[in-house]
Amino acid sequence: MMKRFLVLAWACVLFSGCSDPLKGLVNIKWPPVTAEQQRQDALSTAAQTLTRLTTPGIAVGVQLSDVRGVLLTRKLKELGVQEIVLEGDRQLLSLRVKFSRQFTDADAGDNADLRPILATLRPEIAGSIAIYAGVTSALATSGPVPELEFRVLPALAQVTVDKIKLADKVDVKTVVEPLVTLLNRYKDNISGELSRASFMQVKIPALAPTPFDLTQSLLVTQSGVSAKVVVSASPIKVPFKLDGVAWLITENTLTALVQLGAVDVTASPAAGTAPAQAAGASSASNVAASSGPIPAPSEAAPGTQVIPATFEAVKARVEELLKVGFEVPDASSSTWVAIRKDIVAIAMNSAMSQAGLCITATASTPNERVSTKIPMPNTDEIYCAQDAPCNLAACPFQWDEDTRGCSGWGKIPCEIGKAAENQKRLAAANTRVAACKAVASLDKGICEAGKTTRRGTCEAGKAGLKLLGRNIANVDTDVALRTDGAKVCLKDFTLTPALDRVQFALDVQGEAVANVKVEFTPLDAVGHLICFKPWQKRETFRASLRDSRIGVSSAIQLSTEKALARVMFETDPLPVKARLSPSPIEYLLNNRDMAVSCPPVAAARPFVFNFVPLIKELRGEIDYTLPPQKASLDLALPTQKVGDIEVEARVVATASALVLTGRLVPSK
Repeated sequence: MMKRFLVLAWACVLFSGCSDPLKGLVNIKWPPVTAEQQRQDALSTAAQTLTRLTTPGIAVGVQLSDVRGVLLTRKLKELGVQEIVLEGDRQLLSLRVKFSRQFTDADAGDNADLRPILATLRPEIAGSIAIYAGVTSALATSGPVPELEFRVLPALAQVTVDKIKLADKVDVKTVVEPLVTLLNRYKDNISGELSRASFMQVKIPALAPTPFDLTQSLLVTQSGVSAKVVVSASPIKVPFKLDGVAWLITENTLTALVQLGAVDVTASPAAGTAPAQAAGASSASNVAASSGPIPAPSEAAPGTQVIPATFEAVKARVEELLKVGFEVPDASSSTWVAIRKDIVAIAMNSAMSQAGLCITATASTPNERVSTKIPMPNTDEIYCAQDAPCNLAACPFQWDEDTRGCSGWGKIPCEIGKAAENQKRLAAANTRVAACKAVASLDKGICEAGKTTRRGTCEAGKAGLKLLGRNIANVDTDVALRTDGAKVCLKDFTLTPALDRVQFALDVQGEAVANVKVEFTPLDAVGHLICFKPWQKRETFRASLRDSRIGVSSAIQLSTEKALARVMFETDPLPVKARLSPSPIEYLLNNRDMAVSCPPVAAARPFVFNFVPLIKELRGEIDYTLPPQKASLDLALPTQKVGDIEVEARVVATASALVLTGRLVPSK
């Protein structure tokens, strides 16, 4: 039959009775392809993946209309491709590639038999290639932020020739097979270029396999102080890995669900371990036994469902997971990428924990003047009773007995001498006890007399103080505080899963220098009695914190500007409890100017000022309130490109996710 057809075709050429018989002879070599088995394989893989993939953390949606243009790469245009028509076909991609190309001997590749034929014929062929394809993904980690790349995975293809033009008239029988070989090779080249071209990339910073710098994401606005702030942090690794990818391909939309698994960021990976695995066509990478998926939000569907391998079941499950976990607005009519809020919170909490984020500040505050009156102590609080007992000192009886041994011919003289020695030692011991008791009795008398004297002096002092004024003196301090490299570190940072609150602790290290001008002015009668002359002095005090850890909790304002998401928060006024060294009271009592100012009553000064430490400011305990501090932290969000074209995105916050929806921005 074939032989008869070839003879008839050759006759048509000789007698011009047929139209383009060579085209028919070539086309008959590619019978129509059926994609049903490929579709069922894709659906089975998707159903199996969806059975395991119960808590996706990232979702991606792309309009196939956005993909059509980017698949036609420069390399494909050089191969003669003029147009690519792309449609979804129930879990498969249907591509119709239109081409027109004049082939040369270079297109023969390593086929030595084909090369001279092409050099002679120089065929110019126009037609189309119908391709059924799946989708594959791979995690590219060559850059600082990894990219989940989406690529076409051609499976079945059919070539249809619309026109063949040859340089010379030839025997049709001799060129059909070489042209079929040529077009098969060309079809494979087109399929290879399509599979290598990444039609979409999604950057996923939460999957960063290498450390990244967090200091660029944090902004602290200080209020009320002049400060030079240096933010330092250790590089971090966010504890996620790619656990699986599931696909849904409808007529106009490709949707991908990405599940993340937790990994231990404290363990160092073994040398040569790949940071991520590529996912096959419509399939997911294996889940490591030591890790698991990130917990589902509370409203996620519980349990594991077995998904039937039908398009309707796969579509229903993907749409259910999208609705529960992401709530993407207009998911079927735009290109978008979404990440669950709790995934963002886990990533940022882990990042802050690893980073050891610290702010080193050299700051100075404006001068602050404080005026403190040293009041007359309440005489009712002055206790004059002398309660300490005057006990007799103990005088224990101790003597060193002679216990030497006596034996032999001199035993009797030895015993006589030994008894005499012990009498002498006993008498000495009794004398010492008597002397001790005499001294103890004298000391007790002196003690009792002293108690009586001190009580009388105290009672007299109390009576005198009642007659004097209410204030002793006024102490004015003019304080300028300066820190030099004080370090404030962020500890226990926690963003809530809903991204609505933040809490953390500030661990403050280092000291401050307080330049203090002290002015001392006696007041009322008692003040002038104790110190007759005012004085002033500048002195430097060291200030340290009485409590070095300050807890902070604040509500969050989520700001979405263009493709950025930023959490902004303002702390409440922060209490800072400091201690000056030396304390002002120590400074007053030991200062030379104080001694010169108050010589007439130098002995009375400690008695009066012993009551001053009841005033915490003069004890050196200062409670300072920092004004509210504003801070913002950029959240690590996915970004999206379709081919080489950036997606101009805006961030929309839903109840459970952050969604970046956008449009393509053609390159200029």
